[in-house]
Amino acid sequence: MNSISPGAMERLAQKGIRLESPKGHQYTTCPQCSAGRNTEEKRKRKVLQVDVGDGRDCEMVFWFCVYTKCGFTGG
Repeated sequence: MNSISPGAMERLAQKGIRLESPKGHQYTTCPQCSAGRNTEEKRKRKVLQVDVGDGRDCEMVFWFCVYTKCGFTGG
């Protein structure tokens, strides 16, 4: 499993994306839509997929919200 570089972690933090660990593929809450969901259960649901691209320094990080009405993506 690839580990996210410190520079990539900083870019994620600037977008409001908080990860539990700097390791590869994972899900977290979405900084764009999770806070506005109508129930506590939905606000805590991990709907933002974060993937680390292949490479030595793992600077390539991609994310997208799986909640179809949100559309938050980037990398």
